[in-house]
Amino acid sequence: MRPIAPSANRLADAFADPLSDPPADHAADRPADDRRPPTRPNRRRFLAGAAASAAALVLPALPVAPARAEPGRDERQMLDDWPWLSRYDADDRRLIASGFAVDTVFLGDSITEGWPRARPDFFPARRICRGISGQTTPQMVLRMPANVLRLKPQRLHLLAGTNDVAGNTGPSDDDAIVGNLAMMIAIAQDAGIEVLLGAIPPAAIFGWRPELRPAARIVALNRRLADLARTRRCEWLDYHRALDDGEGGLRAAFSDDGVHPNAAGYAAMEALCGPILAVAATRARSRRR
Repeated sequence: MRPIAPSANRLADAFADPLSDPPADHAADRPADDRRPPTRPNRRRFLAGAAASAAALVLPALPVAPARAEPGRDERQMLDDWPWLSRYDADDRRLIASGFAVDTVFLGDSITEGWPRARPDFFPARRICRGISGQTTPQMVLRMPANVLRLKPQRLHLLAGTNDVAGNTGPSDDDAIVGNLAMMIAIAQDAGIEVLLGAIPPAAIFGWRPELRPAARIVALNRRLADLARTRRCEWLDYHRALDDGEGGLRAAFSDDGVHPNAAGYAAMEALCGPILAVAATRARSRRR
């Protein structure tokens, strides 16, 4: 029998927030002669199946790098809550209970987490930062229901991949990185959320992995991400070009460590995404009137 690929709607239902209404039935997706009773996707089953499938794809010959605990976390907490769902849970619940309308969620790693600290004026109340230092794309996939979907934003700003290249949670090839970002885009778009996809910023060296030379790999990954943005009709934000020193590194004027933007670096990034967010916010206000 030819396998039937799950629809995008099934994927979003599987990730639905447990506090929301039950997911819709998808009996209409089945062949006409299929008389099975309707079933509802279950997030736990989905995640368990996804984990099992991923485990089956791991090649024994790959060297396994130890997971690196993010700042503020110990190994026990990493095991108990690997994607760190608890990090923003209280704040997310507060926003939901207040009925506050979220305009844009910024999902990412330390580059995203440090943005509102360096440039607080760029983050008015309706722009919500959900960056977590050290995280990789598989962790962010698992954070999509809690930190994005249940906030019901108009837009998702997605910036990730640096820590995958660094191997923070073990070896990760480019197909896996692009696939994880594609999954997050699909989940968001299926929920009616516009996506802005950011290029991985340039880096010639990682201070915590000095043996790596990531510049060329980041350039190659960004070519694939630009294609992904075009294919999925996302806004493409070429932060790499805006921050590049001409040799694949982050310009010294834009960073103090060669990886994380400083205030000037974030200002250069805002020059790309700011006008897009401003136009989108104006459209949203017009619709609310």
